[in-house]
Amino acid sequence: MIKHLKSLPKSVLAMLAAALILLAFSTVGGARAALKYFSEIYTGQFNTYHIGIQLRENGKLSASKNWSSGDWAVEGSSKVLGEITSFEFGKTYREELTVLNNGGISEYVRATIYKYWVDSEGNKQVDLDPSYIQLELNTDDGWIKDPAYSETADHPERIVLYYTEPLAVGDETIAFMKSIKVDPAVKAVATQTTSTKTVEDKTVTTITTTYTYDDKFFALEVQMDGVQTHNAEDAIKSAWGRDVTISGTTLSLD
Repeated sequence: MIKHLKSLPKSVLAMLAAALILLAFSTVGGARAALKYFSEIYTGQFNTYHIGIQLRENGKLSASKNWSSGDWAVEGSSKVLGEITSFEFGKTYREELTVLNNGGISEYVRATIYKYWVDSEGNKQVDLDPSYIQLELNTDDGWIKDPAYSETADHPERIVLYYTEPLAVGDETIAFMKSIKVDPAVKAVATQTTSTKTVEDKTVTTITTTYTYDDKFFALEVQMDGVQTHNAEDAIKSAWGRDVTISGTTLSLD
């Protein structure tokens, strides 16, 4: 019997397959018709909203991400510190970073800053101290710093800040960061090695000083996030893994 089925002409097998497919599609088609009928009744009550967020650096667009029509649209560069063309240790450089809501709904927003060192090829140097990269943050006027996620032993390079009030469509936060400088003490960080050798019956001692941060570069990354205000406590917990309390409209950390 099995051999008989295998010997069926290809045209017959194709017809059987087509019949099965048509049967399956006819079943789905009926279900779609019912769903379409109900969607037409409620179509007037359905609206599509989207989240959009924009990073602005010293009043100019740095990077933007917007969810619309089922896809993320990204514009601008992801780079900051673009206006610093020369650098001096100990000098304070203006670096005002803000967030703008360019989406379609009000949002609670978060900014995550990463500061670290890289070598001349851009490789992250995890053994170098990010505390020499000093940022002037604004945590007194609308922004709060998360002590549980900022500059911890596991992540000394990370700083997380939350805007305490929802950001309306088209509105911009005050700056969460105002300036940056590198501590000049970094220039003195060094290691010394001592070696001796005998030259013409004399002992010669050589001390070699290696400066740790020679040929290193500091780097700054900023990540922005937005979460809907509807059921905000649950949404923030789900999206950011953080327990918060919303009192009225004001966000506080648990």
